[in-house]
Amino acid sequence: LKNAEADTAISSVQTTQALLSDVLGDEDTLRAATGAGAWRGSIPGTESRAMAGKLEQLQNALAAENLDRLKGAMSDKDIMFIKNISANLDRYQDEDKLVGELKRVQKVLADAEARTLKKYGREGSQEQPAPAADPLSRLMQKYGAK
Repeated sequence: LKNAEADTAISSVQTTQALLSDVLGDEDTLRAATGAGAWRGSIPGTESRAMAGKLEQLQNALAAENLDRLKGAMSDKDIMFIKNISANLDRYQDEDKLVGELKRVQKVLADAEARTLKKYGREGSQEQPAPAADPLSRLMQKYGAK
């Protein structure tokens, strides 16, 4: 049971990291689908539309990982925390601010992965599943969820 929990936790963070790396790996398309040109993300069949979908998937992944951490009924503060994740990754904001926020999230995810690997005694291991419940505590602190 502990191994399954570790695998789920580590795989969750690594999947989110892979998606984020994919988004940041094509910065030209990212910039074309954000900021003043964010409207391009609604044109079917374009690279901008695909990038807009990836950004939405990333928002959902970050929110889903954190929903597991929120115990019991969600308070107004918890709901606001989830909304803030989306607001900070809004593709209609300034391109540079969005890219900066994505890079900050990338660092948080790297720290979360390291913490999770340590928590389950897997640091230094080649096989690195990904974190789930503990991974994004820094994001939660930033946005005020407890």
